[in-house]
Amino acid sequence: MAFWNDFQKTVSKTAETGIKHTNKWLEIGKLTMSLNAAKLELNELFEQLGEYIYVNKVSDITHSDTVQELFHQVSLQKSKIRKIQMQINQVKQIRACENCGAELDENAKYCPQCRAPQSDQIDWHL
Repeated sequence: MAFWNDFQKTVSKTAETGIKHTNKWLEIGKLTMSLNAAKLELNELFEQLGEYIYVNKVSDITHSDTVQELFHQVSLQKSKIRKIQMQINQVKQIRACENCGAELDENAKYCPQCRAPQSDQIDWHL
């Protein structure tokens, strides 16, 4: 009887672990889809910006309200992309550069890509 109880506990723990890993990869998949959609939107904004400047022969972008609004939308979209990438890193428990998002070693003080200094604190919201 003890054998069956131990067997049931082992199977139960294995199933729980499998479900946790499946949920983790499901979450990563959803976030990756959101990331790809946000990148597509960013590319569309760049296309709109380039087309507007070309078609209207805009020479001074600082005086064009439309160009400034598109710049603002690009900035918002880039922030959205960084936020989604941070969420993916949190789920994967990967430390990433606070400036460029490059993957970092656990004890890195500076990013090997952009050379930005990194804080010592890792906040994965676990």
